[in-house]
Formats: sequence, structure tokens, C-alpha cells
Amino acid sequence: MVHRYVLMIGFLFTFFFLSAVPSSALNLDQPAAKMGAFSAICLLSSIHAMTFDIKKPVSREFFFGYGYGDLKNGLEYIHHTVALDLNYLYNQRSFWRNFQFQLEPFVSFLSSPDENGEIGCVFFIKYTVPWKFPLKPYLRGGSGVILISQETEDQTSGFNFASQIGYGISCSLPNTQISLEYRSRHISNWFLGEPNSGIDTNIWLLGIGGRF
Repeated sequence: MVHRYVLMIGFLFTFFFLSAVPSSALNLDQPAAKMGAFSAICLLSSIHAMTFDIKKPVSREFFFGYGYGDLKNGLEYIHHTVALDLNYLYNQRSFWRNFQFQLEPFVSFLSSPDENGEIGCVFFIKYTVPWKFPLKPYLRGGSGVILISQETEDQTSGFNFASQIGYGISCSLPNTQISLEYRSRHISNWFLGEPNSGIDTNIWLLGIGGRF
């Protein structure tokens, strides 16, 4: 039975993404932000197929990432991320059988423009190509909350939202899965404060996980 918190996440993100606010205010002109909006719709659409227990992920995967982007003042925004993915299977008899629902809490150390930090949690809807051999490409997108301590001319510090789209390939080994992923991330606060130009970063991640 679906845990009530999953339902709350779905309605929360659908409310923000589909509210009658101009897309320019929400910074939905970025691919990662558009994927976040699309993922919110998918999340709500897939609730009927969520037969898992949110307290019992089917697998876990640790990701180690390096992200980089440019700020308006010409400085670089560089972060080093550690994340834990909690993976859940949809109903295997439904349309969503090749999809996964994921929760990803993460922390990041910022090395540029100053030494600062990020902490947050995002959800993903992940689609894996159902090939029968070990190497499988996948696509995932989602959004969530992020707290950043870095002050910039581009974006408010503190509470923000992080929308992401990722492309990767995973290799299944006995009891272990290794993943290599590229991800595009867009940070904005959805018109909750100024400045709100957004911070866009490219992220490369290496993941290792399994049923533990």
C-alpha cells in the first residue's frame, strides 16, 4: 500500500509546477526545469501503480558527483556531491513496470565561488530500457528541495528548488550495480524571492549500489 507521504509529495510538486504562474517566473525555460514539471505530472499519474512500502526500498545506490556551471559575474559554481538513492518498484503488471520511483537525499561541498554547502532531497521518476543484457541505458527526471549557503548575484541563498534531468548507463553485476550518469540541474525558488535568475550546473556522477 502506498505510504501517505508519497501522495503528499505528488500533490505538493503538482501544485507548484501547474499553478497559474507565468513560466518565466518559474524559470521553466530550462530543460531541467521542464523535466521537473513533466516528472511532477508523471508522479501524480503513477500513484495508482505505487504498490510499494516507502519504508522498504528494493535497492539503494550511492552516487559521487562533480558539478560545474557559470555565474553571471563570470565566476564558476562548483560542487562535489554525495547522494543516496532509495529505489522503489512500481506494480510490475502496470504500464509503469519499467519505471522506478526514487528518493535522493544529498549533500554537496561547494569549492567555488566560495567554500559553502548544499543539502536537500529530490524525487525522480526513472525509466530503464528493458534490455536483457547487463548494460542498460536509463533516463530520469525529477525535482525537490535544496538549501544552499552560497550567496550569489544569480540566486537567493537558503531555501530553493532543484529540478534535474539525467541520462546514464548501468551495469548489473552479481549483487552489485554500477552506474555512470550525466545530469543537468536547475536551481530556482519559483518566484519566492529575488534574485531568481537561477543556477544551472552540469553534473557527472558515478554510482554503486545493490540490494542492501
